[in-house]
Amino acid sequence: MESSSLATFHQLPLMLFFIGAMSLCFGWLPQLSGVVYGYLGYSFVLAYFQSLLHLPKWLVKTSAFHFLANYPLHAIRWLPSLLVGLLGLSFILIGWLGFRKRDLR
Repeated sequence: MESSSLATFHQLPLMLFFIGAMSLCFGWLPQLSGVVYGYLGYSFVLAYFQSLLHLPKWLVKTSAFHFLANYPLHAIRWLPSLLVGLLGLSFILIGWLGFRKRDLR
C-alpha cells in the first residue's frame, strides 16, 4: 500500500471514534453533543501545539490523537487503532439504538 494511502487509512479509527461519540450523544443525550466538539477541539490543540506550549506528557495522553502513531514518522500500532475503531463502531451502534427509541413527534 502506498505511504499516503496508508496514512489516510490510518485516520479512519479516529474518525469512527468521533462520529460514534457524536452518534452516541445524539441518540441518547442530545444536549451533550457540544461536549464531543469540545473534546475534538481539545484533542486538536493538544496534538498540534504540545511542543510549542511545553505541555506535560500526562496531559498530552488525554488527547484522542495520542492513540494513533504519527505515521510515517513512527510505525503504525495496529492494536490501538483497531480498538479505537471498534469503540467508534460500538458507539455508532449504541447511538443508533438510542435514536430509534426516541420519540420524534
